[in-house]
Amino acid sequence: MPYLAFFGDAIRATPGSRKLQLILYKDRQQFKQHNKSAMWAEAFYLAPVCHAYFAQDEPNPTHWMLHEATHQLNHEVARFPHSKWVNEGLATYFASSMIDKGKLIPGRIDARTYPIWGVKTLSLSGDRQHDIGRGKIIGLRALITGVGGPSIDEKFNAYYIGYWSLTHFLFHAENGKYAQPFRQLIASGGTVDDFEKLIGPLERIESEWYAYLGRQVAALKA
Repeated sequence: MPYLAFFGDAIRATPGSRKLQLILYKDRQQFKQHNKSAMWAEAFYLAPVCHAYFAQDEPNPTHWMLHEATHQLNHEVARFPHSKWVNEGLATYFASSMIDKGKLIPGRIDARTYPIWGVKTLSLSGDRQHDIGRGKIIGLRALITGVGGPSIDEKFNAYYIGYWSLTHFLFHAENGKYAQPFRQLIASGGTVDDFEKLIGPLERIESEWYAYLGRQVAALKA
């Protein structure tokens, strides 16, 4: 399974014999009729079943499905400890990755996916603290702990841009410098203490991540 290969030794559990379950609705209208999640949801995972539809008329018809399938894999196959920033970061990372000839290319950004279309419109000042203060981005401590930042209900897209961009940064910055310790961090639970032990001090990493996000924004706008 490519998912297992991607994480390597970070996944200690072996998948069980029970098959993963997916209910695939024929279209968005049918999905909405059976939606048991938030009304704005385009797919959802309610253990042990993933609910989704094939968005035939959209530029990328599968990214909502892939997002929720990643949650399913995190929970049922990898059995990663529950951490919102890790769980949503991995889901947005895989769901926004390009599919080329039927093969998912992790980290190759597909601009036709959520939250990438929000990244494309992001206007950063170049002053990290200013942008955090204005709510354009969420500071790392608030992003990781879920405490001390603006309400996620008010800054939903900012949080999801943060989850995606931090995950992409940790897998790909400086030729994957943080990728292996990040895999360890995912398996350990993703706390601030473990983050600083495995990755580095929040202040320094936040500065590196902000610069990385700025480069991604510029590349997407080019």
